[in-house]
Amino acid sequence: MNKTLPLTGGPVERFIGGANEEAEIFRNHVYESQDRLVVTGKKFYVSQNGNDKNDGTSPEKAFKTLERVKQLSDSLNQGDGVFFERNSVFRSVTDLDLVSGVTYGAYGKGKKPEINGSDRNFADKEEWALTENKNIWKMVFPLTDAGIIVLNGGNEVGKKQMELSELTENDDFYHDWDEKILYFYCDRGNPGEVFTDIEIGVKTRLFHMPRESKDIVIDNIDFRYTGLFGIRSDGKAKNITVTNCSFAWIGGALFNNKSNRFGNAIEFADGCEDITVKNCYFDQIFDSGVTFQIGDSLYRNFTVEDCLFEYNGMSGFEWWTKGDNGEKDGIPIDVTRIEDITITNNFIRFTGFGWSKATRSPAHIRNGWRDKWYPNMKNFVVSNNVFDCVEGEIVSSGWKIAPEGYTVCNNTYYQGKNDYISNYEELVCTVGTFDKSPQKIEWIPNL
Repeated sequence: MNKTLPLTGGPVERFIGGANEEAEIFRNHVYESQDRLVVTGKKFYVSQNGNDKNDGTSPEKAFKTLERVKQLSDSLNQGDGVFFERNSVFRSVTDLDLVSGVTYGAYGKGKKPEINGSDRNFADKEEWALTENKNIWKMVFPLTDAGIIVLNGGNEVGKKQMELSELTENDDFYHDWDEKILYFYCDRGNPGEVFTDIEIGVKTRLFHMPRESKDIVIDNIDFRYTGLFGIRSDGKAKNITVTNCSFAWIGGALFNNKSNRFGNAIEFADGCEDITVKNCYFDQIFDSGVTFQIGDSLYRNFTVEDCLFEYNGMSGFEWWTKGDNGEKDGIPIDVTRIEDITITNNFIRFTGFGWSKATRSPAHIRNGWRDKWYPNMKNFVVSNNVFDCVEGEIVSSGWKIAPEGYTVCNNTYYQGKNDYISNYEELVCTVGTFDKSPQKIEWIPNL
């Protein structure tokens, strides 16, 4: 069978760019952010050392699992808060539906609480059995599609294949949905003994906002190991704030028809208003860090600022809309209203160098997928960001000229040789096509 999906994964590489010290400071700022949330309603607490028989109303009477939090949803009201204890890990392979008006945050001391989409650590030799095929191991895996396998905390990442016969190298894996068997190639022995940590992310929205969710705050939570999304809104979300959160190892699960793979850290679909994503870290995301997309709707007052994006497959920030409603000079017109979009003071680094490689048409900023005209775009500004090395285009769009109301200005650019840019002169020329007032442009040799 010919591969319908490109290979990804394998050993994980890290690179040196132009903003390493600044990014390190920024990364630590996110990791060390403190809990300052204030809620006016009831407070509920969740700890890996808790007990689901508790009432959850104090740290001493904390719940234990996300499953118990899901049962709590009907009891939550405007102004309530759900707090997860730091240094805890909460695993779930099904969505947690968020409740409008509720704050979700952290308490205690230590690392951010981890919301983990892997059912368990599969580094157990009893889980795996050698097949009749040399170096191919298997285990029973009745969960939804395995999109990502992260080995030993990210030293290696599984390479998803479409057929068992395509498993020929270490880290290749294939999930047979019908047999409910996961196959993994390893010539070093039983994977459960070779690796100390095997996390398998499946088709789960870790935090899910049902349609028309509003007035939700998410703060100081670490999202990781899911094949679908970290946070996802189904549409028409209003007044959503995500701050001080980290996202890592997200994406890779197949569409139902197996034509493509999912994988955005934060996605707002089919319209949203008053959205803020601030002081967050995005690392090793299969597709994009933050995106709004789909539908013919209103996207207004959407801000992404003070965030660090590293090793994302497609982009730091991606947006596109769906509908065609007539033409202007032969260009399709999209009637979606896009107003007051601010992408500012972010670091976007090594796009296309992550575990999904350059298979996602990488660009630091991706503006839509089609050559369309946006007559209703107002005040869309991309400014004061640091764009640090991409394995693709710096800023990508299908436009022949940018729509009125769209501005790129005052950004810093570090870049080395890739398929689009060969030298410093070409870099300056390329930047000049979309940013007329860059702060700095610097060539990175030996990228």
